[in-house]
Parts: sequence; C-alpha cells; structure tokens
Amino acid sequence: MRVVVSFKNDGIPAASLRALEFSLKETIIFRGGPQISGKKGAPQVQVTPIGEQKLPVNMTIYQGQSHRAELGCFIPQTHTNTSISSARHLDISYSIIVKAVLATGKPLMMELPVTVSNWPR
Repeated sequence: MRVVVSFKNDGIPAASLRALEFSLKETIIFRGGPQISGKKGAPQVQVTPIGEQKLPVNMTIYQGQSHRAELGCFIPQTHTNTSISSARHLDISYSIIVKAVLATGKPLMMELPVTVSNWPR
C-alpha cells in the first residue's frame, strides 16, 4: 500500500518539517447480541497496527514551497481479514494515518478510511 504525501506551507514564513510518518491500522468491532445486556453487552474494540513507515526529513519549508514523498507498507501475506461493514455482529475497518511532525512538536495528522480486500483487481 503506497501513498504520496505532499506537505505545502501556505501560512507561516517558515516551517521546519522533521519527519513524515505513515501507518495502516485495522479496527475490529464485535457487538454481542441483544440478549447480552449491561457492561458485557458493550461493543469490544480491538485496534491492531498492520504496518508503518517513518521518514526523517529535517528541512525548512518556506511559504509557498512544498515537499513530496512516497510512503507505504506491505500487508503481510498471512493477513486475511477484509473490510466488513454490513455484518450483524462484526465490523472490520482499515484506516491510513499520515503525520507530518514539525519542530514545534505538534504533528499535523490526517486519517483516511481504506477498503482492504483479498480479491485480485
């Protein structure tokens, strides 16, 4: 899985970009049936990281400039869960998280939902 990240400085005179980070996470939500009530009836959520990449950049991007990079990860061959959103008790979803780490310590983060399937194109 690959993404092209574009960081553009439109607002401040200079931004120090320290690193770009990419991660793919899987979220599995299991909902028990209506016969289960109370605390045990709450949905069980499990979040698992599938892959990640960190790219150190260490450059200053001045107003009007941009920086592009390609980031990604491999989904292991042994990983067989596909995206499921219409099942009665189980939801499996995936999301890509892209972070731009700045010198100020505050990361700029974007989370995008993706569909993962084991069917060929």
